[in-house]
Amino acid sequence: MRLASRSRDIRTAPRPRSQLRTTIGSAILEWVPRFVLSGAALPGMGPFPRRGPPLLAVQGTADTINAPASTAGFFRLARRPKFLLWLVGASHLPPYTDQQPQLGIVERATTAFLDHYLKGRSLHALEKAAQRPGLTRLVADAS
Repeated sequence: MRLASRSRDIRTAPRPRSQLRTTIGSAILEWVPRFVLSGAALPGMGPFPRRGPPLLAVQGTADTINAPASTAGFFRLARRPKFLLWLVGASHLPPYTDQQPQLGIVERATTAFLDHYLKGRSLHALEKAAQRPGLTRLVADAS
């Protein structure tokens, strides 16, 4: 496990407290699942990392602020396991703030994703939350 090997390195090499915090933070960030909610390439962001932790991307198909093609591009570049939850007909902010039933779908899918990767629970809850005919389309590449 990458985190465990980093922890041994941290204990054996004396470092200033600020550098130690940075090293521990980096080790944790390499392992923590990531999300893309209506993703967009930002100026100065650099290329999307090809190595990384599990990814859940969520995107409204009618988003005129961040083009759905941007999130699809990030998804293509991400390593497995990765999931892309399309919110059919949803725009930019409402599915993450107050638009129902999309907000509830995003909440349940995100919770199930985290429960799987952080608590070892089944992916069945993610599939159940994310598969709502007419409202969502789930693309999963978990192998």
